[in-house]
Amino acid sequence: MVSRPQALGFGIVVGLVAGVAVGVPWRKVIDILHGYLTHLWAATGPSRPGSGHQAPQVLPGQQDHQDRQGGPGGQSPGLPVDEAADLPVEEGSGYGEVRLGASPALLHQALGQPDQEDPSWISYQRSHGIDLRIQDGAVAEIRFNPGFKGSLVSGPGIGTPREEVFRIYGEPRETRWAPSPEGLYGDRILHEGSGGSKIIYEDRGVLFWFDTEKRVSQFVVFDKKI
Repeated sequence: MVSRPQALGFGIVVGLVAGVAVGVPWRKVIDILHGYLTHLWAATGPSRPGSGHQAPQVLPGQQDHQDRQGGPGGQSPGLPVDEAADLPVEEGSGYGEVRLGASPALLHQALGQPDQEDPSWISYQRSHGIDLRIQDGAVAEIRFNPGFKGSLVSGPGIGTPREEVFRIYGEPRETRWAPSPEGLYGDRILHEGSGGSKIIYEDRGVLFWFDTEKRVSQFVVFDKKI
């Protein structure tokens, strides 16, 4: 697009050349140019504030936050991931409105629409780092995965060293090895496998999975067994 100064300069040159070419007196040429330039200036006058305004750039994550809050383009309210850090998880219970015994409808109201859902599981892994097992129409188990920013009231969270968990909740009363700890249970038994390990503290209502570097890769909240 030609700028206003470029248009003015072009008009002057064309006017002078045309005037000389046809033998018009130079004073007459100046009068003609003056009228032309006055018209051109009015038509392309000073730009008005906002005339070239574009919508402000949405920063990464900002729109996602607005969506969960029901803002522009949003669908339902929800708790942003970072805010979960201010709501410590209680063993045998949960955090905020995300509690054992909560209905799927209450979860939708608290967290927004889930990533995936069926009658027995609701997943908020991508948006909140958690998924929940549903039994008899209510939350029976809450799994906290990588991406969850909060931690237990006692301190451990994703990435906590295994020895720190043992210091807080107690050393295992027994260690057993199996190719995979999946499906193995027993109170305070450390199940070791080639891909990681897990331990359950039934009286506290919490289970820990550890990766091969012996750090918490997932913790699970369930009803305490007293």
